[in-house]
Amino acid sequence: MQDSPTDRAKVVPITPQQVETFRKPTISSQLPVHYENGYILDVFEGACSVCGGKVAAKDLHGSIVQPIKSITVIEAVGLCRTCKIAVPFFMRIKDDGTTQTRDARGNWIIGMVDEKDKGITPAEKVIALLASAVLLIGFAWLIG
Repeated sequence: MQDSPTDRAKVVPITPQQVETFRKPTISSQLPVHYENGYILDVFEGACSVCGGKVAAKDLHGSIVQPIKSITVIEAVGLCRTCKIAVPFFMRIKDDGTTQTRDARGNWIIGMVDEKDKGITPAEKVIALLASAVLLIGFAWLIG
């Protein structure tokens, strides 16, 4: 008998806040988001944190807000039908396609939307990550 992904991973029960988030409209129904600089966010996809499988658009619910015109914040809960678990998502997406999300330890993970479509080279990605790291270090120094 083979273990399922949820048998091998620590699965946390769904919280009341996650249930409330899942009752909101689908994320796809709230897209596209248009930024002032012309950038358009028209797709948001999620993956299960346990099995890595895709979370279908119909199973990804939550809210999209723009606290400032250059940043969109997506807070969502997806349903992984393979693992039968709720998968929380929290992501900031900037008007240059930069994404920020947090891992389980609270560390920021920086990436890009549509890297293949935008033709970003590995060198450009490294430069962007280094620039972000410098900004984060500078910010930590200022507040620290």
